[in-house]
Amino acid sequence: MSRGIFCDLFDYRPRLREGEKQDRTPLEDWLTECLASCLRSLLRYEPDRALVALSSLTGRSVEMLAAERRAGERPSVVTQFRNDDGQRPDLIVFLDEKPWIVVESKVEHTATLDQLANYAGWMREASREAPFGITLVFLTHSTPCPVGFVETNSVFAGVALARRRWAGIGRALLQACDRLENNHESQSLCASFFHQLEDLNMSNEYPSSKTMAAAQMFMLFGLEMELLVNSLLEDVSGIGNFSHQKYTSAQPEFSQGLYSGGRWAKSVRGTIGAQVWVGLWFPETGSYRVDVEREMKIDVSAAPKIFTTVDSEELLAAVPGCPNGWYRDDEEYLAFANYDTFADDPTERANAAKAWVRDRIAVLKTHLVEG
Repeated sequence: MSRGIFCDLFDYRPRLREGEKQDRTPLEDWLTECLASCLRSLLRYEPDRALVALSSLTGRSVEMLAAERRAGERPSVVTQFRNDDGQRPDLIVFLDEKPWIVVESKVEHTATLDQLANYAGWMREASREAPFGITLVFLTHSTPCPVGFVETNSVFAGVALARRRWAGIGRALLQACDRLENNHESQSLCASFFHQLEDLNMSNEYPSSKTMAAAQMFMLFGLEMELLVNSLLEDVSGIGNFSHQKYTSAQPEFSQGLYSGGRWAKSVRGTIGAQVWVGLWFPETGSYRVDVEREMKIDVSAAPKIFTTVDSEELLAAVPGCPNGWYRDDEEYLAFANYDTFADDPTERANAAKAWVRDRIAVLKTHLVEG
């Protein structure tokens, strides 16, 4: 049964970057467009409910927003607007063709204080003498706000600041649509948006009982996973020269469903280097499965996996094709196997997984050298 249009369309073609290259991580763009669609629908069909949603987004009272809206025309929502300074704020709510609310949206990536300060400066100038206040919102899932994103900082003078998380905004949109008919466009869109957040494990700002139970299990047994992932890093050494290079020990990437570690390798092919990652992949969670299935045109089962990637656009451009047991797109080579296929005994299974990684790396290295 469909969970709404946003879930159905998540496997979409992302915006193109320079050179007509597809983005590998379109999640921030996608969620921004989902939010914009919800706000546009509310502003068109349920303007009073839209103010409730905007109040949650900005932290300003409904009464204040209503008074400002009455002074102007119906607000409009625009994404990826190139402003006079050549910047592209993620989402802007315009009032009387002047920026009223600007949203910088993130999931895991960060924004610089200078970037946010530039948005604030543009808002002050573009909305000068407007009969309303202006608000800059930093909307994120796990990324902390840059240090200095506070109203006492002089670079944000005259601009109200708000820090919000996707989960809270998703719930606020649902509440704004409370008691609307199920077939009402705004209710359908806002419910679909929240289902999308649920599917991405982004629907709770703080731990649920289920999350706490899972965290307790991880605290009991997580060290075993950490030791395995860090041990697997030893098995990619055949791909190149790792001496004096940056090492990233085992760590989770919640939004992607990965628990991985990485190393930079020199001399993978001649003078070309690459970032090598290895670890555990949980395809039922996070966005990496969606990215891989879309970009590499393969089906990925939900079973937990051992995986390794060799990430270098220069390397992939230099060597055509792909060896057996590997997949590729324009940015990385990827190999993976279901973890439960190796053995039953934990030690034997880990040793078999390590041997599999060494074998996959050896196969790829031969392909890169001879290709």
